[in-house]
Amino acid sequence: MRKVLIVLSLMAGANLLLIGLYSCNKSEPDPYPCNTTQQYKCGTLDSLSWKPYKTNYQSISANQAVRAEELVFEVTLLGNDVVCYKQSKPNPFISSAYACTPPLPIYNIKDSIEGISITSNHDFDATHPAGASLNEYFKMPDFKEFNALVANGGYGAVYDAEKALQLRLEQSPSDTGTHVFTLTLKHKSGNVKATSSVPIKLLL
Repeated sequence: MRKVLIVLSLMAGANLLLIGLYSCNKSEPDPYPCNTTQQYKCGTLDSLSWKPYKTNYQSISANQAVRAEELVFEVTLLGNDVVCYKQSKPNPFISSAYACTPPLPIYNIKDSIEGISITSNHDFDATHPAGASLNEYFKMPDFKEFNALVANGGYGAVYDAEKALQLRLEQSPSDTGTHVFTLTLKHKSGNVKATSSVPIKLLL
């Protein structure tokens, strides 16, 4: 009889211990304390676009003349995220659910952006003919900022100036001319997405 009581006491103690470990009121930090299923989502880039603005956020229309130092492109990424897989952490000793905040999905990149290129259909200067990369003439974010937006499904439904990706021209061309700028994003898989601007007449 004593052995049976000892076994029952040990089982009860183990159950209480597991309840404590899986409860929402843990003393040790746990990002998913009451989680039963954790979702992992993989973001993909569906489409991109960019619009030219002046530095005061005045929109630039087709063939409008603008000084080079006033030109800013704002990039919009439209993404999509799907559940890649789910991971469960079941507790066999707990049959009822505990009230707690469901865990946020963990986002990953399904096809990361690894190349960014900006070109023009018009000669920019002596060392940058039409089609040459103009990256060095633009102030722009790195790959991490592009991929972070894609991983979270992109944005574009609501304009948010603080989250917008802005590419600012920091170099004047050698001569006045009309340019159609093209932004190209190259992915790890080899997939390429590109978008072109309206014609813009750059002034010195």
